[in-house]
Amino acid sequence: MDSEKNFLVTGGCGFIGSNFVRYMLENYQHCSVTNLDKLTYAGNPDNLRDLEKDTRYSFIKGDICDPEIVNKAMENIDIAVHFAAESHVDRSISRKGKLVKFTISAQEMRERIYRSLKRYWSYSERINL
Repeated sequence: MDSEKNFLVTGGCGFIGSNFVRYMLENYQHCSVTNLDKLTYAGNPDNLRDLEKDTRYSFIKGDICDPEIVNKAMENIDIAVHFAAESHVDRSISRKGKLVKFTISAQEMRERIYRSLKRYWSYSERINL
Protein backbone atom coordinates (compact mmCIF):
# COMPACT_ATOMS: atom_id res chain seq x y z
CA MET A 1 0.00 0.00 0.00
CA ASP A 2 1.35 3.37 -0.96
CA SER A 3 -0.61 5.43 1.54
CA GLU A 4 -2.35 4.98 4.87
CA LYS A 5 -5.48 2.83 4.59
CA ASN A 6 -8.02 2.37 7.36
CA PHE A 7 -9.66 -1.05 7.46
CA LEU A 8 -12.87 -2.07 9.18
CA VAL A 9 -12.93 -5.81 9.89
CA THR A 10 -16.19 -7.34 11.10
CA GLY A 11 -15.81 -10.56 13.06
CA GLY A 12 -12.15 -9.83 13.65
CA CYS A 13 -11.96 -11.88 16.86
CA GLY A 14 -12.89 -15.12 15.10
CA PHE A 15 -10.35 -17.53 13.68
CA ILE A 16 -10.24 -16.19 10.12
CA GLY A 17 -10.82 -12.55 11.06
CA SER A 18 -8.09 -12.47 13.71
CA ASN A 19 -5.59 -13.99 11.30
CA PHE A 20 -6.50 -11.36 8.70
CA VAL A 21 -6.09 -8.53 11.26
CA ARG A 22 -2.73 -9.90 12.34
CA TYR A 23 -1.57 -10.38 8.72
CA MET A 24 -2.46 -6.81 7.74
CA LEU A 25 -0.75 -5.23 10.73
CA GLU A 26 2.36 -7.39 10.41
CA ASN A 27 2.76 -6.90 6.66
CA TYR A 28 1.53 -3.36 6.00
CA GLN A 29 2.97 -0.62 8.18
CA HIS A 30 0.72 2.00 6.56
CA CYS A 31 -2.60 0.55 7.61
CA SER A 32 -4.82 0.67 10.66
CA VAL A 33 -7.52 -1.83 11.58
CA THR A 34 -10.77 -1.28 13.45
CA ASN A 35 -12.22 -4.59 14.59
CA LEU A 36 -16.01 -4.70 15.06
CA ASP A 37 -17.05 -7.92 16.79
CA LYS A 38 -20.06 -8.94 18.88
CA LEU A 39 -17.95 -11.57 20.69
CA THR A 40 -20.38 -14.45 20.34
CA TYR A 41 -19.31 -18.10 20.73
CA ALA A 42 -16.89 -17.73 17.79
CA GLY A 43 -15.18 -14.50 18.81
CA ASN A 44 -12.28 -14.69 21.21
CA PRO A 45 -10.61 -11.39 22.16
CA ASP A 46 -7.55 -13.36 23.35
CA ASN A 47 -6.81 -14.03 19.67
CA LEU A 48 -5.66 -10.40 19.38
CA ARG A 49 -4.79 -9.54 22.99
CA ASP A 50 -1.15 -8.88 22.06
CA LEU A 51 -2.23 -6.15 19.60
CA GLU A 52 -4.03 -4.01 22.19
CA LYS A 53 -1.02 -1.69 22.56
CA ASP A 54 -0.57 -1.28 18.79
CA THR A 55 -1.85 2.23 17.99
CA ARG A 56 -2.93 1.00 14.55
CA TYR A 57 -5.45 -1.43 16.09
CA SER A 58 -8.77 -0.59 17.74
CA PHE A 59 -11.64 -2.76 18.92
CA ILE A 60 -15.36 -2.02 19.02
CA LYS A 61 -17.63 -4.52 20.76
CA GLY A 62 -20.89 -4.37 18.86
CA ASP A 63 -23.43 -6.02 16.63
CA ILE A 64 -23.12 -5.59 12.86
CA CYS A 65 -26.94 -5.47 12.75
CA ASP A 66 -26.98 -2.23 14.77
CA PRO A 67 -26.94 0.64 12.24
CA GLU A 68 -25.66 3.21 14.76
CA ILE A 69 -22.65 1.08 15.64
CA VAL A 70 -21.94 0.31 11.99
CA ASN A 71 -22.19 3.98 10.97
CA LYS A 72 -19.85 5.02 13.80
CA ALA A 73 -17.41 2.22 12.96
CA MET A 74 -17.38 3.26 9.28
CA GLU A 75 -16.10 6.78 9.99
CA ASN A 76 -12.79 7.34 8.21
CA ILE A 77 -12.73 3.78 6.83
CA ASP A 78 -11.24 3.14 3.40
CA ILE A 79 -11.78 -0.61 3.14
CA ALA A 80 -14.35 -2.87 4.85
CA VAL A 81 -13.75 -6.62 5.16
CA HIS A 82 -16.66 -8.73 6.43
CA PHE A 83 -15.95 -11.95 8.36
CA ALA A 84 -18.77 -11.84 10.94
CA ALA A 85 -21.06 -14.87 10.59
CA GLU A 86 -23.32 -17.24 12.50
CA SER A 87 -22.70 -20.13 10.18
CA HIS A 88 -21.11 -22.87 12.26
CA VAL A 89 -22.62 -26.15 10.98
CA ASP A 90 -23.59 -27.54 14.40
CA ARG A 91 -25.37 -24.34 15.33
CA SER A 92 -27.11 -24.03 11.97
CA ILE A 93 -28.77 -27.41 12.60
CA SER A 94 -29.69 -26.92 16.24
CA ARG A 95 -30.67 -23.24 16.01
CA LYS A 96 -32.25 -22.84 12.57
CA GLY A 97 -34.39 -19.85 13.51
CA LYS A 98 -31.44 -17.83 14.74
CA LEU A 99 -29.43 -18.69 11.61
CA VAL A 100 -32.26 -17.54 9.32
CA LYS A 101 -32.66 -14.33 11.34
CA PHE A 102 -28.91 -13.72 11.20
CA THR A 103 -28.77 -14.41 7.45
CA ILE A 104 -31.53 -11.90 6.82
CA SER A 105 -29.89 -9.43 9.21
CA ALA A 106 -26.55 -9.96 7.49
CA GLN A 107 -28.08 -8.92 4.17
CA GLU A 108 -29.48 -5.79 5.83
CA MET A 109 -26.05 -5.19 7.36
CA ARG A 110 -24.36 -5.42 3.97
CA GLU A 111 -26.79 -2.81 2.68
CA ARG A 112 -26.06 -0.58 5.69
CA ILE A 113 -22.32 -0.93 5.16
CA TYR A 114 -22.79 -0.11 1.47
CA ARG A 115 -24.78 3.02 2.34
CA SER A 116 -22.16 4.03 4.90
CA LEU A 117 -19.37 3.43 2.40
CA LYS A 118 -21.15 5.56 -0.18
CA ARG A 119 -21.22 8.41 2.30
CA TYR A 120 -17.50 8.29 3.02
CA TRP A 121 -16.04 7.25 -0.32
CA SER A 122 -15.87 8.98 -3.64
CA TYR A 123 -16.54 6.74 -6.64
CA SER A 124 -13.65 8.38 -8.46
CA GLU A 125 -11.11 7.37 -5.78
CA ARG A 126 -9.28 4.15 -6.54
CA ILE A 127 -7.91 2.02 -3.74
CA ASN A 128 -4.34 1.07 -4.46
CA LEU A 129 -3.20 -2.07 -2.60
